[in-house]
Amino acid sequence: MAEPAQNRDADPASTKLVDKQIVISLTSELRERIEDFRFLNRYNSISAAVRYLIEKGFEAEGEKVTPLRKPK
Repeated sequence: MAEPAQNRDADPASTKLVDKQIVISLTSELRERIEDFRFLNRYNSISAAVRYLIEKGFEAEGEKVTPLRKPK
């Protein structure tokens, strides 16, 4: 489980300006798991919870994740 927090808007993954949006398809089961995670960890939005989970996934992958192109 994620670290407990009083206000998940203070999470760096949710406070950065969001300048891009993507649309993804999820199974009902995965959507429900994300919603459960969101409420258990007091995220104000599903987007904030998903950004957190993606960041943690990249951290877990470590050196195996490399950018396909140079950042601008």
